[in-house]
Amino acid sequence: MRDWLANFTLPDGFKPYNADFATEFAKKMIDQGIEGIPSDPAAQLDLFGMGWWEICARRGDQAADRGGFKQDADKKWLNPMVPTRNHDKFAIQFEVQSGRLAFAVADSWRKFGLTVNVQQLESGPFWNVRANGNYNAGSYWPGCGTIPDVYYFLNSA
Repeated sequence: MRDWLANFTLPDGFKPYNADFATEFAKKMIDQGIEGIPSDPAAQLDLFGMGWWEICARRGDQAADRGGFKQDADKKWLNPMVPTRNHDKFAIQFEVQSGRLAFAVADSWRKFGLTVNVQQLESGPFWNVRANGNYNAGSYWPGCGTIPDVYYFLNSA
């Protein structure tokens, strides 16, 4: 699959997947003086993953526009899926285990120009919000890999 992703090209020639992410990231860390980073490319792939998606603001703008999002005079994206009085707000609800993921996504979205509010919820309110669809986005970490039978978690997504 990695080869397919590395060769995947959009109609205008843009390649969104960076198969060299692990070696590039390792080089940055080594250059910063971080110790213990392997020099072997295979070990770097094992440590940092097989690749990552390129961040491209122009692509994000195009996708947001196609999705019905518009920008206000301050270049902040307006969310067409929430009431008008809060149309510039995005909320990411999360249960305690997936907090780091929620904050990382919110940080990326803010850099893109979205106004994002991250809301930590305890388990009961979190699952109530999820079950009723009362959210813009959610950060999930079902099962945390400790359940012997993971079917429920794989099937509930």
